[in-house]
Amino acid sequence: MTGDALRDQVVQAAREISTGTLAPRAGAARIWSLLSEAGYPPELAEFRVFVGLVSEIEDHPEHAETYIADILEEAEDVVARNAAT
Repeated sequence: MTGDALRDQVVQAAREISTGTLAPRAGAARIWSLLSEAGYPPELAEFRVFVGLVSEIEDHPEHAETYIADILEEAEDVVARNAAT
């Protein structure tokens, strides 16, 4: 998969998170999976925040609500930065 195709998939997942079509944790996990399968391309490092947030939920489930809110905020930021995509 090319970097552009991967970026498009990540942005689509963020769009689905921000619209409520995809649950935040599931969407962030999807982004993590996409990045992992591609070997964490450096040109897509901006999306690694989702990896960290899912990891934090797994490590600290008592703070899941906070991390889910952070995922939503990051997803909205991704959508805004990629509005023309």
